Amino acid sequence: MSTPKKTVGFEPSTDEPGNEEGSPISIKYKKQDYGYDSLSASFEERMFNDNKSPIMTRRKSNSSKPSETTEETKENSNPQKEQNAKKQQQKQNFNPEKKSQKQMTRAERRALQEKQRAAKAAAKAAAGGNKNASKKQNNTSQESINQVKPVPAQMRYDDPKKRNKAEKNKTINRTPAQKPVALFAHLTQYEKENDILAELKAQGIIHPAVIILGLQFSEFIIDGGNARCIAMLNAFKKVISDYKTPPGTSLSRHLTSHISKQVEFLSNCRTLCGSMKTAIRYVKTEISKLSIDLPDEDAKSLLCELIDNFIRDRIYLADKIIITNGLKKIKENDVILTYSYSSIVSDLLLEAHQKEKINFSVVVVDSKPRYEGKLMLKKLVDAGIKCTYILLNGLSFMLHSVTKVIIGASSLLSNGAIMSRVGTAVVNMMAYDFKIPVMVCCETYKFSESVRLDSFVWNEIGDPDELINNNIINPLIQPPFIASRMPKDKPSDEILSDWRDIQQLKLLNLHYDVTPSKYITMVITEMGMIPSTSVPVVLREVTGMGMA
Repeated sequence: MSTPKKTVGFEPSTDEPGNEEGSPISIKYKKQDYGYDSLSASFEERMFNDNKSPIMTRRKSNSSKPSETTEETKENSNPQKEQNAKKQQQKQNFNPEKKSQKQMTRAERRALQEKQRAAKAAAKAAAGGNKNASKKQNNTSQESINQVKPVPAQMRYDDPKKRNKAEKNKTINRTPAQKPVALFAHLTQYEKENDILAELKAQGIIHPAVIILGLQFSEFIIDGGNARCIAMLNAFKKVISDYKTPPGTSLSRHLTSHISKQVEFLSNCRTLCGSMKTAIRYVKTEISKLSIDLPDEDAKSLLCELIDNFIRDRIYLADKIIITNGLKKIKENDVILTYSYSSIVSDLLLEAHQKEKINFSVVVVDSKPRYEGKLMLKKLVDAGIKCTYILLNGLSFMLHSVTKVIIGASSLLSNGAIMSRVGTAVVNMMAYDFKIPVMVCCETYKFSESVRLDSFVWNEIGDPDELINNNIINPLIQPPFIASRMPKDKPSDEILSDWRDIQQLKLLNLHYDVTPSKYITMVITEMGMIPSTSVPVVLREVTGMGMA
């Protein structure tokens, strides 16, 4: 028997179509030397060229799927093309095909040119208006940024033009200082008047109560921040009660200017302190809030009542709360140092000794020229408190035994600095070096929005004759200013009584100095014990409550 030939490769079966007998397509095998059989051309044509074959159908289905996906990704990845196409379709729908210039007539070309010129002119005008508006906005923004508050009249005397203008607008005539100090030439410096009364240029405008008060301020008969503020507000009550609205005006508008003239007179007599400025601002604000329909008598009574409320709430009640908070800081066997005289500090020490029965001692530091610490010493000694009295030049010898420093303040500035009587900064800085806590008793109505870094930009210059007076006078018997009021023609035995005749000599008597915030441990106020740098926060709270 003959064995069948073994072939390697594809063996077609007779079941498949095209392999039957008589089929026009015949499949042939070719024996290759390397042991594989290759397909004939007729089989390749049938399998790969026939559309009905399973291989071709698979290829078509596989090739169609990625094309569809690519088209979808293209459509999804190019949304801008779709939007542009839609816009073009909309333009084609709304804007019919335009004629080219060759197809237009001369009249149509001229009309088109006129339209284009008009459109360009309108676009230029719009662009120019926008630029001008932007320039105006930039200018206004720069002006608001670069806007500087006007310099007060008391701080511009180094300019001759401004000095002459300010002198013309003054309500009183005063003699300028004969030998002013050049470093403080921008501040007002006057000679003390011998006859006390100054020449009035605006008689009838200034109320008599304000004239009396101004003279008392200039002679230091009324001194201290709280005392001066209370006296000024009481004088304003008299001004308001006697005020009559001129015809053709309203009280809320004219009374403000009338109060401003009284304030100008007081500032010419003596520089206003921080507490007085806050009270003046409060009075003017309340006047501006009055309704025009309110009768004058009711408006006056309302203003007087508001002034009384300000004195009661912001000064008297505030002092009571400060005393209550300050008592927590005074302990048994404390040695408390204070400087000069402060009404709130004296009340605090008297309250701690008389009502709380705390055993402590006080060191009173004083300085020339007015020796205000003697008034503090007198009150404390009369109450039975053990006291020690020294001058400022002996301060370092007493600080070894001091446990805490309690002082008052004329004003607390927005940067945390404290403005008080001259010499306070020396006391605070030396206590800081000895690591002694410094506590300041100050009402919140003395808080100021201004910022000062030194005592040169703003200060009050006193009478230089007080510096050459060696007579020590008890302030309870007669005020210290009497010593410097000797007539000029009366001979004097003082060493520097003829200092004005010495060309190389100038005397400077400053009233205030500034203590930086780093030397202050805490500030005791009616709102609690706070750091001195919290002034902006307190001012924001006070204005929010409508108290400023």
